[in-house]
Amino acid sequence: MMDDAIVELMDWLHKVDEFDLPTYKELPSVPLYMEQVITYVNGVLSPLSDKEKTILTSFMVNNYVKAKIITEPVNKKYTKDQLGYLIAMSILKQTLSISETSLLIELDGDLSQTRPVLYEFFRLMVRDIVKDETKRMVDRAEKYTKEYYKEREEGSDENAEKHLRDNLGLIALRLSIKAAVEKSISEALLRAVGASLHGEELYEEALTPTHKQAHRMKRNSEDEAEKLAKRKKKTAEKQKESKLDPGKGVK
Repeated sequence: MMDDAIVELMDWLHKVDEFDLPTYKELPSVPLYMEQVITYVNGVLSPLSDKEKTILTSFMVNNYVKAKIITEPVNKKYTKDQLGYLIAMSILKQTLSISETSLLIELDGDLSQTRPVLYEFFRLMVRDIVKDETKRMVDRAEKYTKEYYKEREEGSDENAEKHLRDNLGLIALRLSIKAAVEKSISEALLRAVGASLHGEELYEEALTPTHKQAHRMKRNSEDEAEKLAKRKKKTAEKQKESKLDPGKGVK
């Protein structure tokens, strides 16, 4: 049954609807060491994931410093301004490459030379987008959840679960297509900006994966395929068992 899953989903959606990044004044005023930075940023962004997940790692921070996206720490400590950038990059990295993120940061000076103003601009944009997207999702999810419980009351547990599963899957499909299209548009916009700032050839070169990166992506894809095959095999075995013994269900 999907009772526990749907309750967990709705609880998470309502929490995300209330999500807001800390204001610039609320960011730690005392410089932090790397371990403190990682703990802080992951804590701030944890509501955006429905499962515990490490969003920022020391490896990523070191890469951002190496790429000169953020300045080097002083005495191994990171300031409030650097924290603001790391929070922003941790959100943007879900859809943008380091090169694309760096390009956006290069445009900061055109908006404002004041870091608190830039951070607050980003924070408010995140808040508005989160509220807009989660409200639509909550409305749809609540509608399908009501239909689910109504069907169950009518004694059709199997159909109720199937219909809810299908409806949630269709929402996920629509969101995935929307995200893919918006990502493509974003990349095209940034390609135009990058060509203007650095020249088309240099910008495209920065976006082209190295041999090492291509190999890593291939390996990750192969690993994911193997895990998926194992999961499907186990599910098929459990389904077979449940048919032999109706008391056992697929979990």
